[in-house]
Amino acid sequence: MLDFLREEHIDEGIIQGILEFRKKYGTGESYTDKTPRYVYYGKEIWEQAAQALLCGKNLLLAGAKATGKNMLAENLAEVFGRPSWNVSFHINMDASYMIGTDTFREGQVVFRPGPVYESAAQGGFCILDEINMARNEALAVLHSVLDFRRVINVPGYSRISVHEAARFIATMNYGYA
Repeated sequence: MLDFLREEHIDEGIIQGILEFRKKYGTGESYTDKTPRYVYYGKEIWEQAAQALLCGKNLLLAGAKATGKNMLAENLAEVFGRPSWNVSFHINMDASYMIGTDTFREGQVVFRPGPVYESAAQGGFCILDEINMARNEALAVLHSVLDFRRVINVPGYSRISVHEAARFIATMNYGYA
């Protein structure tokens, strides 16, 4: 994937920043530097998105339908060497799906982490697909994750701090919801 960025003439300083990020946070045992099946083309957008992520920011990718927003989000997770979790928002989405919920396993009630929790705990990239399709009540749990606090409160369990490497990339289409 880094070869692709070089072929696209992405600023070498940004590529070096990505390499430093990967060195600092690791890439995980199962990570391999590979080019995904589909890659996003757009030098300026690549540079802006990568630079924002290097600065510790989260992203909102908004645009017309079928313009590659999810592809870019997945490519960014790949190039940064981070595991990724996808959350596809819909009207019936609730907070427990994103953060986690109790489940019954081997005669015990245990916490089953959701994708936002997993991403925050493991330093992954969480792709929040079509975030504008969710109800406000479901999105409220993201406030403390995305603002300066960077924590998740799990009622009845504990509070976790969001890993330094974790990033959240939301996508939305123009024109509805």
